[in-house]
Amino acid sequence: MLMNSSLDIFLPVSPAWILLCFLGAAIYAAALYYRSKDFKEVSGNQRLIKSGLGALRFLAVSIIALLLLNPLLESSSQAEDPSIVVFLADNSESAGQALSSGDSAAFVEAWRQMGEELPDEIEVAYFNFASELAEGDQLDFSGKSTDLSLALSGIADRYYNRNLGAVVLLTDGIFNQGRNPLYASDALSAPVFSIALGDTTPKRDLRITKVYSNEIAYLDDRFEVLVDVQASALSGEAPNLILQRLSPSGGLRQNAWSESDTAVRIANEFWSQSARFLVDADVPGFHHYRLTASIAGDDGSKELIYGNNSWDFYVEVLDSRKKILLLANAPHPDLSALKQAISSNMNYEAVIAMANEFAGDYKDYSLVALHGLPQGSQNAMMNAIRESGVSTFFILTQGSDIQAFNAAQPLLKIQANSNQTNDVTATVVESFQLFGLNDDFQPNITDLPPITVPFGEYQLAAAAQVLLKQKIGAVATDYPLLAFFENQGQKQAVMTGEGLWRWRLYDFLIHGNHESFDQLISKTVQYLSIEVDKRRFRAGAMKSIFSDNERVILEAQLYNANYEAINEPEVNVTITHEDGTEYPFVFSRSGNLYELDAGYLPEGSYTFAANTNYAGEDLNAQGVFSVKPLNLELSQITANHSLLYLLSDRFGGEVFLPGEMDDLKQALSSSNSIAPELYTIEKTQGAINWRWL
Repeated sequence: MLMNSSLDIFLPVSPAWILLCFLGAAIYAAALYYRSKDFKEVSGNQRLIKSGLGALRFLAVSIIALLLLNPLLESSSQAEDPSIVVFLADNSESAGQALSSGDSAAFVEAWRQMGEELPDEIEVAYFNFASELAEGDQLDFSGKSTDLSLALSGIADRYYNRNLGAVVLLTDGIFNQGRNPLYASDALSAPVFSIALGDTTPKRDLRITKVYSNEIAYLDDRFEVLVDVQASALSGEAPNLILQRLSPSGGLRQNAWSESDTAVRIANEFWSQSARFLVDADVPGFHHYRLTASIAGDDGSKELIYGNNSWDFYVEVLDSRKKILLLANAPHPDLSALKQAISSNMNYEAVIAMANEFAGDYKDYSLVALHGLPQGSQNAMMNAIRESGVSTFFILTQGSDIQAFNAAQPLLKIQANSNQTNDVTATVVESFQLFGLNDDFQPNITDLPPITVPFGEYQLAAAAQVLLKQKIGAVATDYPLLAFFENQGQKQAVMTGEGLWRWRLYDFLIHGNHESFDQLISKTVQYLSIEVDKRRFRAGAMKSIFSDNERVILEAQLYNANYEAINEPEVNVTITHEDGTEYPFVFSRSGNLYELDAGYLPEGSYTFAANTNYAGEDLNAQGVFSVKPLNLELSQITANHSLLYLLSDRFGGEVFLPGEMDDLKQALSSSNSIAPELYTIEKTQGAINWRWL
């Protein structure tokens, strides 16, 4: 609000220049009007007119000359910044629980009315918070978590450099996300007046406060579930803790504690205990698990709150462990070393088979490692592998048929006229970029035991990538020891020698473990077994497991024949809950891709099916995800009023109980911080910029 203003003019030069401006203007006007004979010959009115014109010319030239001196206009005005009072309400479930014993609607209305009754010169703003800060005074107490530090920091940011007079905080003091509010609100410069909701008296309650579990497990593995349980005012009682699998596969029920377990008893008024379950991932898919805590013999009267006695969570069991086929011409210690190295990665399973006995389907494997193969009579085997599209890893041995090997792949050709061999060591090619080596392994690679390779001339494909080269004695050669190649979407690698088992033993001798060798083989296998996704239409969720306070986001990509991303046609998707409820949506276009914000979905497992039509072709994509409940609000039910007193001590203000609303009004009315601020606005500009001139 503007109060008063003033305007001053000053020159940045000596006042003598003003006299010179007037003098120059007078000389100019006189020379123009008074020195001519015409002026002397006129009389009467004409003489008066010419005199007036001369005076105007003098005035105009004087003003122009003065403006050339760049006079400055300095204005000063006073304004009033009204004081701001922010009413900030906790909109979480725990705050609603704290109000449930009374008339919560009437109380919230009284809280809202308090802001409206403040003097008109005070600006009032209403905000609410749970996991996020939102503007408005409508409260439904549905927030699944409470981040008080985010709310206070958000108010400080919004009203930075404003006259923030006070924050009126309505909360029970419980926070379960974010930082401690005492240390996360440094920028807040206003006193905090709190209305302390809830009861600080411990209630009879057994509750699950936290569950730690993998979101993903692999089939036939075991995963761990850790549970934190707390109890208050239940000393002497015996707790039960049960884990169940509720998904259609069912079949799981484990007791961590039971009534007969005398080692676990609630020993005091504030008790906490952790439990551990080991669960077999025996069925693929999304699985719904529920942990339930209870008091032995409870007939429904031992606890005041039962809503926090269970905790649901979801685990996706993937049957995506890749199978690696180690196909050999004959038994060899290399096969055992390779199998152990591959199996050290839980995502891979290695299977050893002899070529003359194998009757399986190569398409069941992500990679076929050919040890000492192919032989001259195995053209049918190589054709079957080639037609399956599976990547291949050739490992040459002293018994390898070099001519058959040359014919089986385009990566490497070896000209060998006999069965002679060389013992070579390895050197690393620094420019190799497909993957990196273990820092502990790379410096020692030249010290590894020799590997036996065929003697001959090596001709490598131009597009090949070489990781290891052969070193014969002290002579480093360009002959490849381990090389990679991609041919028409099929990846290939060649290890030109045998004796890898020596490397694994040497690794253990030097480092006390097999990690470096296992990583070399694992990274080789990983690169070769990763399949290029050639689907022209894909859709998937941003994550496999969402919390029920998170918005479910799906993405989709569509590619034309040149594999360029496009988003011309419409993409539809139907999300289906495990109970059969369907949610149809249409993807929005984002850049050259698609995105869908499905909002908040109920707890449970979901499948989705997306479809579109491009160039007359129907394209489809499917996927799965789950929504798990966030139980943070019921993990703590005792109000934390001590935090509110600490906030008041730090920022100023007071703490009031719900029945002391009139006292709070009086405190706000008498607060010195709630007052308008006067400030001065000063502005300096050149007179030439003044719009009227």
